[in-house]
Amino acid sequence: MRRFLMCSILVLLASALVLPFAALRPPTAAEKLVLEKYESVINKTLDQFQSSDWDENVDYSVNEDVAVGTNAGRPLDVDELFQRTYRVRNGSEPWNQVVGP
Repeated sequence: MRRFLMCSILVLLASALVLPFAALRPPTAAEKLVLEKYESVINKTLDQFQSSDWDENVDYSVNEDVAVGTNAGRPLDVDELFQRTYRVRNGSEPWNQVVGP
C-alpha cells in the first residue's frame, strides 16, 4: 500500500510539472516583436560584461523555435532562457591578482 501511495504521489507531481509546459504555441506577430525587443535589451545588457578578462559562453538564447505558454497566468510566458557563463581568463589581471594566488 505504501509503495502504491508513493507511486501515486510521483505521478501527480510529474503531471503537475509537465502540464504547464504542454500548452505551447508559436508566438503571434505582436509577441514576436516583444520578444525581439526583449532579446535586444538583454543582449545589450549582457554584452557589457564582455572584456579580455573573461571567457564568455552563451549557454541559452532565444531562437527561432521559441514557443509561448498558454494559461500561464502571466502576460507572456516563453519556453526559452537567457544564460551566459563567464569565467576569468587564465593570465588576465583578475586571474593573476585574485584567482591564481
